[in-house]
Order: sequence, then structure tokens, then C-alpha cells
Amino acid sequence: MNTNPLVDLDFNTPEGFIPFGEIQTSHYIEAIQHHISIAKNKIKAIEELSTPNFENTIEALEYATYEVQYIHIMAENLNFADTNPELQEVALRLGEITTNFWNDISLNNKLFSQVKQVYQNKENLNLSTPEQKTLLEETYSFFTRNGALLDEQQKQKLRKIDLQLSNLSQKFGQNVLAENNNYKLVITDKSDLAGIPESIINQYQSKDNPNEWIVDLSYPSYIPFMQYAQNRNLRKELFQAYNTRGAQGNEYDNREILKQIATLRKERAQLLGYETHADYVLEKRMLSYPSKVEALLDQLLEKALDQAKLEIADVALIASSEIDELRAYDYAYYANKVKQTKYQFDEERIRQYFPLSQVLKGLFNIAKELYGLQFILRPDIPGYNREVEVYEVQEANGEHIGTLYLDFYPRAGKKSGAWMTEFRLAHIRDNKTYTPHISLVLNFTRPQGETPALLTLQEVLTLFHEFGHGLHGLLGKGKYSSLNGTNVYWDFVELPSQLMENWVYEPEILASIAKHWQTGEPLSSQDIEIIQAVSSFHEAAATVRQIRFGKLDLAWHYNTREFSPLDVNTLEEEINQSTALFPAEDGVLLSSSFTHIFDGGYSAGYYSYKYSELLDADAFEYFLSQGKVLDSTIGAKFREHILSKGGSEHPMTLYKRFRGQEPSMDALLRRLAKSTK
Repeated sequence: MNTNPLVDLDFNTPEGFIPFGEIQTSHYIEAIQHHISIAKNKIKAIEELSTPNFENTIEALEYATYEVQYIHIMAENLNFADTNPELQEVALRLGEITTNFWNDISLNNKLFSQVKQVYQNKENLNLSTPEQKTLLEETYSFFTRNGALLDEQQKQKLRKIDLQLSNLSQKFGQNVLAENNNYKLVITDKSDLAGIPESIINQYQSKDNPNEWIVDLSYPSYIPFMQYAQNRNLRKELFQAYNTRGAQGNEYDNREILKQIATLRKERAQLLGYETHADYVLEKRMLSYPSKVEALLDQLLEKALDQAKLEIADVALIASSEIDELRAYDYAYYANKVKQTKYQFDEERIRQYFPLSQVLKGLFNIAKELYGLQFILRPDIPGYNREVEVYEVQEANGEHIGTLYLDFYPRAGKKSGAWMTEFRLAHIRDNKTYTPHISLVLNFTRPQGETPALLTLQEVLTLFHEFGHGLHGLLGKGKYSSLNGTNVYWDFVELPSQLMENWVYEPEILASIAKHWQTGEPLSSQDIEIIQAVSSFHEAAATVRQIRFGKLDLAWHYNTREFSPLDVNTLEEEINQSTALFPAEDGVLLSSSFTHIFDGGYSAGYYSYKYSELLDADAFEYFLSQGKVLDSTIGAKFREHILSKGGSEHPMTLYKRFRGQEPSMDALLRRLAKSTK
């Protein structure tokens, strides 16, 4: 009997829960090579078919690669959330192996010939569901967009490029993680912590030395320091450390790596017949052309820039009694003072009403009211780290839906930020239904002694956001995993997540989720009004910031310039000319730690956040149109037409089915008009 549980993937656990404790890092390479061998035999059988059809070719190919994807995704997830040097090496090797595997498929002439034959006969197939039609279209498109129509010399060049891109992206992400882990601001004079609430100071307290406080670059550490620390020099030092990651001339410098990535992506796109990487990517997006993305960003910038400058001027005014010029590292500190002065918003006091357990309970209740779900804590199901909480998700009648892993706190082997991912998406294979295993990975402030984890308002929003993604993954009802859950167009994928954020600011919801962690006292009506007032605080400045990221993304991916001689600073300066709200800081770069586009799925697609905001603003107004905050009727429509459908149909078709019409920008512009100084 093979002792590697990933070889047969028969975990013999309820609902196929992964026995993380039995899996060793050394298991991944052996297992993936085993399953690639099996997959190749299945593909060979497809090649030899005399009469290819939808079932024996398109469906068969979908299922043939499942185990390979499953193992690779599992290892990738752990490499992001709970890594170590051994796993990082394995992840690099797996990236090479799977890149070669997918190239072996996409560049397989015999296999493509079979797929093409089925595709060209699609009018006579009598496919019974839209999902089947989409699978056929996407399968054919997978081949044509990945080199099936190239000659042999071009195919070999494509293989080389893809392998290089896999390795470079992995290296980029590992460098950012190393920069995060290696930096520590060690404070030995407590007066340098002036202005910071005592509860946060306790969080910084060194475990080894009572006379030291340590600030790092994780969000729960970095953000409060920038908001509260009176010591301007230390704010500047921390700001510089955070915003020069990957650009410090050390072994983790990403500047040459990112230029190589951008250059290779351009070469790959042109090899496949597209002018730029953005043209290639956007062919499979709701905004189909780079010019449409530029138009969206420019339109929003025109609406937001003047208001954003007024917002920054408002902060500069309150800062003028203490400093000569407002810099980027001053903004969070003085913006917080504006909130406190104008709105009496005291984030440290407010967070006392947001203990994580209470917020989570309220969030689960929203899902129950809107979608009829219940969440059962399952301590008997192992997580990939002892801190991970595991929940079984059920229908109201107790029917099992899926499994939700919640990973709340930062640690050394974990990337910063927050994200949703899946270990397994729902699908049906061999007449058996496989339920989803979804993970939400977060980086919230840890409990301190007797004090539980208390969330800032931004952390509450982050939890709601990622939970929206989680619902998208959990509620998929499709037959094919490749078209389920969040496997949708990237400028549609943020709709469920950003929609969830809207409920945070509703008085009825705040009354239910916000209760003081010691007394159980609910948030006062006055505090609820304050939170609502600050909900649109500096919305214009936030919009300009997102536009800046979107334009920077396009600058790297929507042009044909030569990147090798290009100084990264030059490109960023070009973007800053139209979007900068503060004077430039020496050495500061966004690109060198921009993991979304260089080690994630957002290349040529970062604008998706703003387009999805257009969708979520339109959708939330529809939710409120019936006069109820938690309208289960509209919730049922959203579940049926959006959450359960995944990528089974074009997203605009799904949205119109839910909303009854195409989305309008009007709701987003109304939201922007509410931006407060």
C-alpha cells in the first residue's frame, strides 16, 4: 500500500476532507507525476477515438486533468498561506512540471484535431445545457489561445516562455514574502510609540524583551502604526520599508524580474497573434478591449480627481499646524485626525464593538437570511495549520453544501493581504457529486491575552469581502469544476465580494454584528451614524488610488515598448503625472511588490475592482429597492443566477437575468458623489 495519500486521493474521510496531517511536502512531486502519467493515458485514448463527440472528448478531457489540478492547487494554497523553504522549492518544481503538462496538452496536434472536429460539428451536437455549450467553447478557446495553431518552432518558443513565466512569477512572490518577513522596526524607547493606543502597543510588545516593541510589515502591524504613531520619522521609515519592497538592490530585488515578466507576456501575446498582453487577456473579459478599460478609468478619474484633491487638501489643512508639507506617509495619520475631529470617529474605541467571533456570527446570519445557509463549527476536521477554523456549510434543512476553512491571523510563512481560494470546487463526475472545499485567508490582529481579536472597520469590510468570494465558491451548482465558483471573467469575479461590503454600513446590520466585547452592549445609534458618515470618507481619493493601480497595470501590459532598458521609475512617473495626490518619495515603487499582477491573476485586469464596483453598486440598489436590507427574494435570485452559475454562461447574460437589465454606472457615480472630506 502506498503511504503517499496524494497518490490515490482516496482520503477515506467524510466528504473527502483533506487529511493535512498525513501529507508531507515530499509527497507532492511523486503524486503529481503519478497523476500526470494517468492523465496522459486518458488523453491518448481521446487522441485515438474514431468518432469524437462531446462526451468522449470534451467532457473526458475536463475530467482527465482533474487530479493534476487538485494537487497543484493544494500545494499552491499552502505555499501562499503556510509555507517554508522546503515547500517553496517544491512549489517552483511543481510550477515547472504543471507548465510543461499544460503545454503538452495545448500544443498536442492530435488532441486539438479531435477537439476541433467536435467544435466544428457543434450545431449538430444537440447539447442540452448552456454549461455544456460553454465548456465546448472554452475548451476550443483554451487550445487556440495557448498555441494550438502555431507551427512546431513557434510551439517550442511558447513552451520556453511559459516555463520562464512560471518560474519568474514564483520568484517574484517569494521575494515579496521574504521582504515582508525580513523587516522589523525595533523600538526601544516607548516614547516613540506616542499616540498609539495601548492595546496596539501590547500587540507590538516583544515576546523576548519587555523593553522592545516590534513593528513589521503585516497589515495588522503596519496600518495602525501609520494611523496613530506621532513619530513622523518612524512613520516615514516604515512607509519606505513597505513601499520599497522588491526594489532595494538586494537579493530580493524584483525590478529586473518584473521587466522580464512583462516582456515575456508581450512576446507570448504577439506569438499568439495579439498586439499586447492586454489585448490577449481582455478577449476573455466583460470589457473586451484595452480601449474600453482606458475609457472606464479615464471617466472615473475625471469624476474623482478634483474631489480627491479637495479631500487631501482638507487633511493638509489640519496637518499644517504641525508640518510644512503633507507627504504620503502622513496621510493615514492626519486623515485619522480628520475623522476624529469632524466625525468623532475613534477607530480604536469602535473596534471594541467588533470582536471577531461576534462579527463572524453576524456574517453567518446574513448568509442565513439572504441565502438560507447555516455554518457548523467542525473541530474534528483538520485544517492545514492548527489556527485554521473549519466549518461545515449546510442548507437550512441540514443538507451538506461544502466546507469552509477560515485562517485569520498573520504568521511568518503567510503572504500579507487577504484572499479566497479553493482546495476543491463543486462538480459532478461519474454520477457522484463532489462538494466544494473553500478557504478564506486573512491577516487580522491577533487576540492579546484576555482580549479577543478586535477588528477595525476596514478588517470587518475585508472579512465581508472575502466571505462574498467564499459564497461564490460554496454555492456553485455546475457539473464542471472549470466553470464553477469563481471561475468567471476577472472583471465579474469581484461582484459577490464587493456586494457583501455594502451590508456592513446598514444600521440594521451594524446593530446585529457590533457589540462590545466585554459588556455585550450594542453599538449606539450615534456611533452607527458616525460609521455611516465615514463610509464614504475620502471615497474619491480611494478611487484615484485604484485608478492609479489600474493604469500602472495597463502601462506594463498594454504597449509594445521594450522593457529591458526601461527604468521602472520612469514608467511609474508617467502614471503619477495624472494620478499622484502626494509628492513623490525617493525609492518608492508600486510595481516591485505588485503581486496582484506579477504573481496573481490580475495582469491587465486590475481595473476589475472598479468595474465590479460599478456592478455591485447597481446590484445593491436593487437589493434595497424592495425596502428591506436583507431581502431573501432578491437574495434567492442572486444565488440562483449569479452565485450558483459560476462561469457557465457569459456574465452579462447572468447579470441581466438577475437584475432584469444591464448594469448602469449611475449608482457608482451616486456613491462617488457622496464622498466626504
